[in-house]
Amino acid sequence: MNETIRNLGIKELGELYRKRELSPVEVTKNLLELIHSDKEINAFITVTDEKALRDAQKSEQRFLKEGPLSPMDGIPYSAKDNYFTKGILTTIGSAIYKDFYPEYNASVINRLDGAGAVLVGKNNTHEFASGATNDVNFCGPCKNPRNLSKVPGGSSGGSAAALAAHMVPAAIGTDTTGSLRLPAACCGVVGMKPTQGRVSKYGVYPLSNSLDHTGPLTRSVEDSAILLGAMAGYDPLDPMSLNVPAADFTQEIGENVKNLVIGVPYGIFEDTTEYCVYDDVMKSIAILRDMGAVIKPMEDPDPTKEYGEAC
Repeated sequence: MNETIRNLGIKELGELYRKRELSPVEVTKNLLELIHSDKEINAFITVTDEKALRDAQKSEQRFLKEGPLSPMDGIPYSAKDNYFTKGILTTIGSAIYKDFYPEYNASVINRLDGAGAVLVGKNNTHEFASGATNDVNFCGPCKNPRNLSKVPGGSSGGSAAALAAHMVPAAIGTDTTGSLRLPAACCGVVGMKPTQGRVSKYGVYPLSNSLDHTGPLTRSVEDSAILLGAMAGYDPLDPMSLNVPAADFTQEIGENVKNLVIGVPYGIFEDTTEYCVYDDVMKSIAILRDMGAVIKPMEDPDPTKEYGEAC
């Protein structure tokens, strides 16, 4: 049963909770055991055993009585260690913050708490979330669980590695210039950079306020939509937050793509991408075309037209 639990995603766990075939406590204990047994990947800086089990027990009682708070209720997740967590060590991957215990939560942590999600720990990150390899920080490099001789990508490398190693079914990270997407690609998971302002950045250590994003990491697209739905929402504490209605991001999953127009900037990647990656991209485009989507070539963007010549 242990291996079965570790292979389950957000949607699958929620369905089994509702059927009372699995409990949040059972799942949380199982994953904490796996996290503590790791001696090679180094995906976690801090593991929050007591809080996780306490929150899992509360979730279990809800499933037995009034019902779950949301699709994320009872779902274990981990957070990149640049999200502030009240009373929980938050290092941002740097020795400078090795003794830093924030006095408040990041808004996303509060939203996930309110959704009933279970925080099991804080993930390894490239120091100050400023790097693409996740091998530069005070607590040692994080390794790619698919090949321990490789990096997991960065800077949300610990979050992606924890997912790929099946230590958690969900994780949250940040993206400034690729820090969600790079580790997702390296570790073979789903990393999503939301629209700026869709998910609050309040309480996340800043790298570049105008470029920073917070977003989900999961092992499937549908799980990504579920987690994003729990994270997203207007936050008056974040000046860049969008005051838009809540959305169900799972609503159009499985819908027909016939006549959907998809722009493809071939010139950006066709001469510079490794063949195996290029081949997979082209196969994906062909599948979408066969399903009825309209593939529209796009001209390469010219930044000098948009912003003028560099000084």
